[in-house]
Amino acid sequence: MHDDHGRDALNLNTAAWELRMKTRWSAPHLFIYVTAFLETLGAGLGAPVLPSLLEQITGKAVAQAGLSYGLLISIYAIALVLTSKIVGRLSDAYGRRPVILLALAGTAIDYLVAANAQPGSPAQADGA
Repeated sequence: MHDDHGRDALNLNTAAWELRMKTRWSAPHLFIYVTAFLETLGAGLGAPVLPSLLEQITGKAVAQAGLSYGLLISIYAIALVLTSKIVGRLSDAYGRRPVILLALAGTAIDYLVAANAQPGSPAQADGA
């Protein structure tokens, strides 16, 4: 007596695995993975440099620049909490794709502005 049921289940599992592997790396999925990687990289590159950057901009000691750093991170976290519901509702109303693309456009503009920023702060430029 042959166990055809086991072979059919194996073929079904193999077909499901092949389908899963085909859809896993489709263009939209790859775009989302690359985008998430770049967002994480952007945040990760800025975080270690930010305390010394704040120290240079403010001209204050490390401890006072650390306070500015803590306030900046806290304000960022509060802004995320406050805007998450708005973005969620926009996503429900217009779909995820347009909202994500709009957010990516904003991030791209932010990166371009940051890349073209000149050294020194407006306070330093005024001689203060």
